[in-house]
Amino acid sequence: MRMSETGAPKLDVVVRNNDGAKPGGDSLQIQRYIECWGRSVDAKILPYKPNLKFRDGSVVLAVNAQRPFDFLDIFRQTHGRPVIAAPIFHSLHRFQEMRAAERGVGLSSIIGRVLPEWAREICASVVRNLQHCDSIREVIAISLAFARSLAIGPRIWTRVGGVLDHARAVVLLAPGEGSDLQADTGWSGWNQIMAPNGAPQLVDSLRPWEDRDIPILVAGRIEPRKRSLEVAMAAAHMGVSVTFVGSLSKSKSRFSRKFVGVVERNDCITWVGPMEQNRVLDLMCRSRVLLNASWVEVQSLVDIEAAQAGCWVVSFNNGNSKDYMGQSLKLIIGNEVESLLNAASVAARGGTSPPKFTYEPTWDKSSATILKEISGCNGQHHH
Repeated sequence: MRMSETGAPKLDVVVRNNDGAKPGGDSLQIQRYIECWGRSVDAKILPYKPNLKFRDGSVVLAVNAQRPFDFLDIFRQTHGRPVIAAPIFHSLHRFQEMRAAERGVGLSSIIGRVLPEWAREICASVVRNLQHCDSIREVIAISLAFARSLAIGPRIWTRVGGVLDHARAVVLLAPGEGSDLQADTGWSGWNQIMAPNGAPQLVDSLRPWEDRDIPILVAGRIEPRKRSLEVAMAAAHMGVSVTFVGSLSKSKSRFSRKFVGVVERNDCITWVGPMEQNRVLDLMCRSRVLLNASWVEVQSLVDIEAAQAGCWVVSFNNGNSKDYMGQSLKLIIGNEVESLLNAASVAARGGTSPPKFTYEPTWDKSSATILKEISGCNGQHHH
């Protein structure tokens, strides 16, 4: 590994190609690591494409195994550089449940229901990459990547497990993520390191339970994966008061238009739009319950933030919050939004706040764990 002029190791971080246009939990995670490393790592963000330009002597951080064909292609392009993987992986079983429940009539919804996940991923990968290419050479590179993907086909997840076994380290957010990865890809788990999301330090003093004026809060992007529309419709039907905070994922989509319609027609539904993170935390400090109806999560930051802000967290078993959350979490079995809302209503009307929640991991600790691996890549370079 070569150092940059400042003497810091070079790290090329490959993120989703739509990371800038559609930031999410993965973008925040990488942003926090880079802030914590400061000048001790010379980090460069590269959106994925089929012809990546890595710097000489860099270590590669490959993010997002949930896009398996892009993820494998990153490994193919590294040519012997040491690779650290941050899979940010959701259970495939939960994804299948989500696809099966999709009611959309658009092409992508129909494809999602008819095709197996690997075939759907090939189609999605080609469409995404063509949207982001700007030369004939890139179109050719995408076509070659497509041909390679078709040749792998349903063996894709086993291939992902294979490259993870060859990575310098695999960064996990939660023990449950590791179990899902091992079950779905056959990865051995030998090279895992645990680097959970860090929690924000709440500066605001917590409001007493009786002064909390928002019974149920839903925080996050308004999109099908988070089941925002289903929650709004069920809450309107049941007359349950719910406040949403977050941006519309695709403002012109049928889903978004329907969501806005439900908000406009029903007094019990409030949508405050997108807000800065510290203002979202203020809303949490005013709320009694955070409701998380998402189909899939890896390690939900909003769950941790809300528990820290003194809320009950009522959630489906959609990720790995149970690995960290303790008694603030009320897990609802199954996928029925009505049962989730019922449990949230009961908790919001109850006279007791959750027990005090303490969460140990910090961004500093997690980024230091990864920095140790980056520094350990010295001398590991194959040319």
